Amino acid sequence: MTDAFDVFNRVKGGFTYVSDQEQYGVREDWRFPNDFDNVVGDCDDFAISCRALLKEKGHDFRLIYCKTEKGGGHLVCIIGKMILDNRMKFPVEIKYLTQKGYELISASGLNPGDEWRKIL
Repeated sequence: MTDAFDVFNRVKGGFTYVSDQEQYGVREDWRFPNDFDNVVGDCDDFAISCRALLKEKGHDFRLIYCKTEKGGGHLVCIIGKMILDNRMKFPVEIKYLTQKGYELISASGLNPGDEWRKIL
């Protein structure tokens, strides 16, 4: 639990939201950030940064593709029951997001390149 908050605070502390359209001229672009303390990007940059730092700490984690309460596509990182979401002020439990109206669509495997699975 402590590592989830530490990682979240580290990435969130230097996070600047910039859409892929603004930054790269495309609708969607997933890249591995160069500097986890100064992430410039969107939700996937935030989630991928959190995932990489949790991996360094030896944790199992997944990425979750979801729809927000407004229906937009969104990516978050999950460790245990805790979600690391750039839209939140701190890590929250899965049930908090679903109560807010998030719809969880699919989850990544534990390693990059693993198959994504639909969440039922």
